[in-house]
Amino acid sequence: MGHGTAVIAVLKYLLSDARIFAVKIFDEKLATYPSILAEAIYWCINEKMNIVNLSLGVARDDKKVREAC
Repeated sequence: MGHGTAVIAVLKYLLSDARIFAVKIFDEKLATYPSILAEAIYWCINEKMNIVNLSLGVARDDKKVREAC
């Protein structure tokens, strides 16, 4: 159980009627690109999600990710 799973467990406990979506962006090496992260954020926005939990870190500022946020 990772950090993201723990956060979702708390949210589900507090908001039992919440619908939870897992949007996976990492490959088998647990790596991804900022452009994929930005695309996933836009997908969540288009799907009308009210809360987007990003249990991750980034090494540097990225214009596409910043604009998506």
